[in-house]
Amino acid sequence: MTDCEQELRGRQDVPAEVVQRLRRAPFTSRVVEALALGETASLLDIGYATGTLLAEVGRRRPKAVLTGIDADPRMLERARRKLTSVGVPVTLIHAWTAASDAQ
Repeated sequence: MTDCEQELRGRQDVPAEVVQRLRRAPFTSRVVEALALGETASLLDIGYATGTLLAEVGRRRPKAVLTGIDADPRMLERARRKLTSVGVPVTLIHAWTAASDAQ
């Protein structure tokens, strides 16, 4: 059982069938389900890598405002190609920040 499943299992507001569905879904789908984003949500993905999570959120929530930050310029290009190919509008930012910078 994953940490996500254990956390959800202990919550009274999450039906058992949701936990079962998350167990069978691929990882990215499980993350998107666990986020429970509304139709017009905003999401900031820090360290988006190839943009897989952003692509899945954009596919499921086409009205969501999506932004990604990553320090690796190679990941920015890979994510940009992926997201463009699936038609998901995302603002991608090439940046690096230390934990102390965010305070």
